[in-house]
Amino acid sequence: MYGSLSNFDVINDTGEECHGFEIELDDIDSTDVAYSFGGTRYGNPVVTTDSSSGTKRTSVRWQSPPDGAGGFLLRTSVPAGAVADTGGHACFAGAIANYDTSGCEHFGTGFYNKNPTATRYFWLVRDPAAPSELMRSTSRVRVPPVVVALAPPAAPGVPPVVQAAVVQPEQEDPEVIGGFPGCAFFGEASWVKVFITETDHHVELDQLLTDSDEVPQSETETEIEWFLSQSVPTCAEDGSPLANLDGSENEWLLEN
Repeated sequence: MYGSLSNFDVINDTGEECHGFEIELDDIDSTDVAYSFGGTRYGNPVVTTDSSSGTKRTSVRWQSPPDGAGGFLLRTSVPAGAVADTGGHACFAGAIANYDTSGCEHFGTGFYNKNPTATRYFWLVRDPAAPSELMRSTSRVRVPPVVVALAPPAAPGVPPVVQAAVVQPEQEDPEVIGGFPGCAFFGEASWVKVFITETDHHVELDQLLTDSDEVPQSETETEIEWFLSQSVPTCAEDGSPLANLDGSENEWLLEN
């Protein structure tokens, strides 16, 4: 698998012909799914949620329709040999000449302000006990490990010590105004660099890949602006509410 959950290529390494692909997401509802890539041979996926196990699990499932004779119309073949790193966005029609026999597909899905607590990936294969049905392959999709690049040690002959860690930012309580717990001053300001490239017509998600003909390639067609992003006070200094402000989510974007 090359890429990330929102945009990735995956190789059929099951050793058998596949007829679809599934992503299973924990603690995500189908209504949390903002988009899914539909530019593959399998088209748009079916998104469903099951809470019967006590954990909310959502399935994003791309699959072939039946062929009317107990089989399936579409298939992802087993690649003839090793597949080189695709860069995460090469396994779809128009991107590679041998897509039909390449043994790889492009998928992806994203969410509205929420992330799954666990993600699992499955190829879909014909069920031997019910040949007209699909089941998850027992061969799990291999996700590449994290690669850590090491700089040369400061002292020759002394190997560097590496410890991968995710540091959670410290959460500071907002400074309240006038002793009112629901009132706070301006939040920490951050400069945000925004790149905007526009087209003169509507395009679908699967047309927004960087090498698509629908994406303007000229640098002169991309606008670059800096904005200041900062939470605003939730109320006035005397504790009275400020007009037209929602203190829980409000932000100011000030153009430089």
